[in-house]
Formats: sequence, structure tokens, C-alpha cells
Amino acid sequence: MVVELGMSHLGEISTLTKIAKPTIAIITNVGTAHIGNLGSRENILKAKMEIIEGLQNNGTLIINNDNDLLHKWNLENNHKINVITYGIQNKSNVMAYNIQQNEKGSTFNTKVEEQEYNVKVKIGGEHFVYNSLCAIAVGLKLGINIEKIIRMSGILHLFCMSVIIHDEKRKENKDNLDVWTKKDKNNTSSGKLYFF
Repeated sequence: MVVELGMSHLGEISTLTKIAKPTIAIITNVGTAHIGNLGSRENILKAKMEIIEGLQNNGTLIINNDNDLLHKWNLENNHKINVITYGIQNKSNVMAYNIQQNEKGSTFNTKVEEQEYNVKVKIGGEHFVYNSLCAIAVGLKLGINIEKIIRMSGILHLFCMSVIIHDEKRKENKDNLDVWTKKDKNNTSSGKLYFF
């Protein structure tokens, strides 16, 4: 079962994680979502890290090691909990290299137990490379065969995208839109932006 734990204030994930009691917890980003309520990215990190309060014994936290705050947290705390990292820049347990992007999507290489694999993602953008790395990390933790994981990564499709419209009452999340609108010199896709 996959459960998303959402929050807008400190203490909310603390309550939810004790109900869900996850065996694997994932934090993909600490950006500016909810900053209107929490005041700083550091407080957002604190709120998201509440998820480990309900983590089962011998549970695992999976994090994006290229996010600056998650990387710093990992350096200071990985001796306290089982952590699996994924990333492109910082040395991680699951990494992508030789990344190529074109109008048909992305390809990259990754290594698992010293064996190199080529991964194809049918959607362009570095953020989908990160998503694929996260999926690989989860699949390996669950004991799924690496070739099956990579095969499933190859049929990844985009279903929808949500965008929060800003006003004075909701100054929370600009990052989701920024990911889609920023110029990426390695991404030669059509650049069309769809809203659902």
C-alpha cells in the first residue's frame, strides 16, 4: 500500500505517520511548498522529517540526496536510521550518470551491485530522472528484480500535473510550476505545458 502524507503545519505528519506506520518513508524534496504557513524551508524539513516518528522498527527512509537540506540532514543523521539515498550530483546509493535528453524523453545509466544498466524514461526533464531513481531505490528495497524495475521505468507516463494558483491567502508552492517552466539546456522537448 502506498500512502501520501500531506501537511501544511508542523505536527500534522507526526499524527498521520503514527497511524500509517510506514515500513518505507520517502522524501523527494524540501522546497517552498507550505512556506506560507511554516515560514522557512528549515521548518518544512522539520515537518517532513516527522514521518520517521512512525517508521516501523528496521524501517527505511529514502531521500533525494541532491536536495541541499536533505543532504545536510543525511550527513548529520544517517547513523540513527536506515537511509537510502538517490541523486545525480552528490554521491548516493542509487545514482544516474551519462544522462541524455531529447524530444522522446531521457536515458541514463545506473549501477546496481557493480552491474551497469541503461534506463529509459519516456518523459523529458531532469525531475523525471530523479523520479525514476526514487522508484529504483524503492523497488530494490522491496526486493524486486532490477531488470523488472527498469522495464517499468521505461513505460512511465505522465497523467496529470497540479498547479497551485497564488494569492494573498495561499503563498505556498511555486516550485511545482518552476520545474516545468524553467529553461533546461539539456531538455530539447517541445516545451508545451499542460494544466489539468
